[in-house]
Amino acid sequence: MAKAKKEVEQLLENSLILQKVLLGMTEKLDKLTKQISSLLELFERAATKFEEGEKAEVSGVSKSLPIEREELTQLIEKLEKLEEQNKIIANALTLLEEKMRKEKGQLF
Repeated sequence: MAKAKKEVEQLLENSLILQKVLLGMTEKLDKLTKQISSLLELFERAATKFEEGEKAEVSGVSKSLPIEREELTQLIEKLEKLEEQNKIIANALTLLEEKMRKEKGQLF
């Protein structure tokens, strides 16, 4: 009987530790999401400026752009990959949370 009680206490302690880890990961994921959103905004502004520069060059006005079209395309591709990774991480965290909730519900 004492052994079972000790095991239950250990399971509860492990559950609490996992919840703390999950909370930390969630906070870091939120921070990462905000940073990626900021990067998206930056790239959208850069793309807008780039398009404005192209229009100006077509009309005969030359503007020097701080970034070349190919570089911008590469940066956008990298950002899209980051976004996909962010989605995968978010999905994994959601699944982990669901699993922990199910396990927690089975303890009681």
